[in-house]
Amino acid sequence: TLIENGTNTGFSHAVNQGRSFLGLDDAGTPITLSADAPLSARQAVVVYDAEKNSFVLLPGSSQELCYLGEEAVLAPSPLTGGETLRLGGAALTFVPLCGGAFHW
Repeated sequence: TLIENGTNTGFSHAVNQGRSFLGLDDAGTPITLSADAPLSARQAVVVYDAEKNSFVLLPGSSQELCYLGEEAVLAPSPLTGGETLRLGGAALTFVPLCGGAFHW
């Protein structure tokens, strides 16, 4: 789950098994995009691998960048929890709801 900080503090975005595409709506608010969303809207991809019970952040196909902390996401980056992702002017905190021995 990604929890928004800033104007929409507390709003969450579900991350599902497989690939979850992230982008911004017309107002600049982070949204989870459907799998058929245009490539130009996909700023980042969060992947949950159920077999390995692990999360990875991938760069999107948009011209816009996603940042993990202060660094642009240009290569796969593991996510373990507590990381800050930035899309446009929005910040999101990654909170895994799976981990250790717990799986959905």
